[in-house]
Amino acid sequence: MPTIFCDEYNSCPMSSTYYCIYEEEDNCYQWGCCPSQSTTCCEDDRTCWPYDYPIGNVDVGICQNGRRLSSISLVYGMN
Repeated sequence: MPTIFCDEYNSCPMSSTYYCIYEEEDNCYQWGCCPSQSTTCCEDDRTCWPYDYPIGNVDVGICQNGRRLSSISLVYGMN
């Protein structure tokens, strides 16, 4: 399976998006993979939302698009 590299030692599947779970002084020490491309990690470091639904509500489990009143379920990351 093709991969994308988060850094020298860590990678995620090509069909995913990687994000830093644990960062200290601009260095990432733990990476996570969201199971979809073009996603962004939520503040809880476990869930992701698509770039076109930028308002994530982790408590309710939805992402919202500010331009219209639509929402979708959060995508759970693979850590």
